[in-house]
Amino acid sequence: RAARTANLALKIIRSCFQAALREGVLTTNPAAPVESLPETDSKTRHPFTWGEVEGLIAACPNDEWRVVVLLGVLAGLRLADAAGLRWANVDMKAGTIRLVPKKKARKGKEVTIPMHPRLKKAIAALPRALRDESPLCPSLASLVVPGRSGLSLRFSGIVEAAAKANKPKTPEAVDWKDGTNGRTFHSLRHTFVI
Repeated sequence: RAARTANLALKIIRSCFQAALREGVLTTNPAAPVESLPETDSKTRHPFTWGEVEGLIAACPNDEWRVVVLLGVLAGLRLADAAGLRWANVDMKAGTIRLVPKKKARKGKEVTIPMHPRLKKAIAALPRALRDESPLCPSLASLVVPGRSGLSLRFSGIVEAAAKANKPKTPEAVDWKDGTNGRTFHSLRHTFVI
C-alpha cells in the first residue's frame, strides 16, 4: 500500500478509538502514539501520449483488450470496471455507458458517460451477447475477481510489447523511455483527463 493509503487507514482507526474513548469504553487511544508515514513514496502517475495509446491499441492481443484500453482512455474507466462492463451498461442508441463504478459501489452512485465515436464503433464490432447481463468482454470479465485478477499484469505485458514494437511515426510516440516508465492502466485515466 502507498503511504497515503496507510495514513488514511490510520486516521480512520484513530477516530474509531477516539470515539470509544469519548464513550468511556476505553481509557486511552492505542493508535494515538502511532506516527503517520512520510508520503514521499507515493508514485507519480504519468499519462500515456496519444501516440503511445495508438501503440497500445496495436499491441492488444484481441478486440476485447482493444475495447478495454479504449474504455480507459476515452471513458476514464478503471481496469476492473472496464473489463467487467455488461451489455446492460451500454446504450448504443443514446451513445452512453451507465454504471456504478466499483469505487462508488458502497454509495451506489451511478455515472453516465458519453461514448466517443471510436469507442462506440469498437463496442459495436464486438459479438453481441443474447443476454443484457452478459459481459462485453467475456474472457476478461472472467478474470475480474475481488483482490487479484491478473489483469494489471497482463496490461503490463501489453505496455511492454507496445514499447518494443514502437517505431515512432510521430514526435509524441518517442517517449517510451524504459518501456513502461512506471505507467499502469490507471495512467490511461490521466490521459483521459488531459
